[in-house]
Amino acid sequence: MLNYLIFFPLISAFVVLLLNRGGVKVFSVVVSFMILALNLDIFADFLQGVSFDYNLSFKILKFFSFHVGVDSIALILMLLSSLMIFLSFLFLKLEQKALVSCIFFLEFAIMGLFSAKDGLLFYVFWEFSLLPLLYIMGVYGKDFRAGVKFFIYAFAGSILMLVALIYQAYLNYQLLNIFTFDLEIWKNNASAVNFIEQLLLFGAFFIAFAIKAPLFPLHTWAPKVY
Repeated sequence: MLNYLIFFPLISAFVVLLLNRGGVKVFSVVVSFMILALNLDIFADFLQGVSFDYNLSFKILKFFSFHVGVDSIALILMLLSSLMIFLSFLFLKLEQKALVSCIFFLEFAIMGLFSAKDGLLFYVFWEFSLLPLLYIMGVYGKDFRAGVKFFIYAFAGSILMLVALIYQAYLNYQLLNIFTFDLEIWKNNASAVNFIEQLLLFGAFFIAFAIKAPLFPLHTWAPKVY
């Protein structure tokens, strides 16, 4: 069921492009409500003790796996995200197919981002979440330079995050002789990482998240965009 929640918005992002302009509003409201209802159903099952964890490994890319799962915090964030997107479709006059498609694609990235239990998979969804934002800023934004500035900031943060992820995988390889991005394995061996390395990793992730948030002093791209 968790896979449906992740990929349903992605499928919707492509389907909406095939509709005529008059059906975009109804489609976006109905589908976003269905995604919200699916989120609520998963949350209700989780409260009753049902666990949601899916792990698909690949023979070619042994260090990478499509590993997703949720806890209470992830479910709350996913639920709030789907609620906000449903409300935006409900009250805003959105008839541009490309814009609605971008929002559904963003929802797909958000659902994957909050449920990813593999570091590299998290990074993939993180990058996916930037694509629709860049398109919306470039096409619908009033200042193209603001979109370019956001891209530069986001790209720098993404590089830092990728370096931190690879370095963490390398540290894990030194400990267990296994090169993996599985977050569960990383968590179990977190105490073996020395304090300086922890600070460096924290700094890289903090900068990447602070740019996206945005937080001072990495917020200078935000005023022109919003």
